[in-house]
Amino acid sequence: MRTGILTRDERRAMERAKEKHVRKLMQGGYNEWRDITNEPHTKSILEGMQNIPKKVYMNGTFTVQVYDTPNSWGAERVMIRWNDARPDHDWSLFQRIKNDLFGQDRVALEVYPSERHKQDVANMYWLWVLPKEFDCPIEFKTGYPPVGEKK
Repeated sequence: MRTGILTRDERRAMERAKEKHVRKLMQGGYNEWRDITNEPHTKSILEGMQNIPKKVYMNGTFTVQVYDTPNSWGAERVMIRWNDARPDHDWSLFQRIKNDLFGQDRVALEVYPSERHKQDVANMYWLWVLPKEFDCPIEFKTGYPPVGEKK
């Protein structure tokens, strides 16, 4: 009788299948976003999670999950992960993701927590997207010209 533990050959076969799937995903590059929240595969993955995202988006490069997390600013917690799980933090790509999925006029924050609140279990990056028209007290608003304009 099987105990649910995979053999070495089964683990290797699963890893090869995963690598093949990721290579196929990444071939698409940064393309159109798809809302995959209600797709059967996504639903089956989310069933086992304690904190289920309200939306899941995917393109050929990234997977993004959006959570309703109660906080005093009304920000949405957003997880960004490269589809190939690489540990790569590219600010300009995260800005593009924020603009594509939430709009150019929304402000997002990335927080580097105290050590006691740090959660570093995977190559995931977190943004807090503030509500529309939120007056972010730490955003540069004057003194710097918009990109492409001279001071």
